[in-house]
Order: sequence, then C-alpha cells, then structure tokens
Amino acid sequence: MRSEFKEFYEAFPDQYKKKGFFARLREKRRIANLDRFIQKHKPSSEEWHAKQQELSLLSCSSDDSALRSRFYEKTLKNCKGKLYALPGISISFPSRLSIGYNVFINRGVNITARAEIEIGDNVMIGAYTVINSASHNYKDKTVLIRDQGHKTEPIKIGNDVWIGTHVVIMPGVEIGNGAVVGAGAVVTKPIPAYAVVAGVPAKIITDRE
Repeated sequence: MRSEFKEFYEAFPDQYKKKGFFARLREKRRIANLDRFIQKHKPSSEEWHAKQQELSLLSCSSDDSALRSRFYEKTLKNCKGKLYALPGISISFPSRLSIGYNVFINRGVNITARAEIEIGDNVMIGAYTVINSASHNYKDKTVLIRDQGHKTEPIKIGNDVWIGTHVVIMPGVEIGNGAVVGAGAVVTKPIPAYAVVAGVPAKIITDRE
C-alpha cells in the first residue's frame, strides 16, 4: 500500500472491503482491454492522446488510478514502475518523458516534453503543476509570436524531490536530489540538492536539515 493513502485507508476501513468475484472479473477485463490498446497504439499517436483523455476523466478510486497508472507505466519511456497518477493529468510529447520508480503525480498536472524531461525516483508532484521544456520565441516584432516557433531545453528532476501545488518549472531547469519546491513557485534556474525554494521567481529560503 502506498504511504500517501495508508492513513486514509486505516481511518475508513469499512470503505475498502475485499472485492467480490464479479468486481475482480470486471477489473481483469478492463486491464486486458487496456493492454490490447497499448499493443496497438504508440505514444504520441492521436489514439494515445484520446485514451489519455479518457483515463484522465476517471475517478481517483484505487481501481481507476491503477488503470491510469498502468497506461503510463507501459507507454512512457523508461518508466520504472509503481507510478501513481491521479485524475486530470495531461502529458504532451510522451516519447521524450522518462519517469523513475515510485513517482506520485497529483491531479491536474501538465507535462509538455518538447525537449527531454527526466523525473527521478520517489518524486512527488503537487496538483496543477506545469512542467514545460519549451517556451515561445517572441523577439521578432514583425512576426506573430505564434509563428516564431519554440525554444527548447531539457528538464531534469532528481530523486526524492517534493514539488508543491501550482508550481511552474521552466525549460532548462535541473532540480537536485532531495530538493523541496514550495507551492506556487516559478522555477527558472537550477536548484541545488536539498535546497528549499519558494517564490516567483523561485529562490532558496533554506536547506533541509
């Protein structure tokens, strides 16, 4: 059982009774259908994105979350397993995203990997965080911004990082192992290992003791 939910399960034990035969059969069928889909469609295809949207609308129940997590584990590059993905997640350019072991992604997270994005092991990503490895070019005043293309730089997030809710991580950022990013921060520069940062733009406020 994942540590994020152990306390909740212990507080409400009557809500998590052993599944009956038909519930287990239904879950096996859902998993089998998903695995057949994964075998037929590649990440970044239109079908892949449609399935992602379908799964993102499912509930945060253990069965629905397990199905959503399985989809990402089996389709994302170098996903090491034990991923937990809550509703509303949106990933663009999934072939350029690598996710480590035992990663928790909260609801509404948006990840755009125009350049490579690497997320380490045991990372927690707070709700409605945006991780984007591209930004719009805009300096030519004679051309519409939307027609100037993108500037891309890879993003690397180390192991045991906690990213708070509503954080924005910009292109080219590297976050060191064990760092903590406070809620609402906009990260524009590298963060050293075990630093605690907050603010817009994010600045170091202390170190983990």
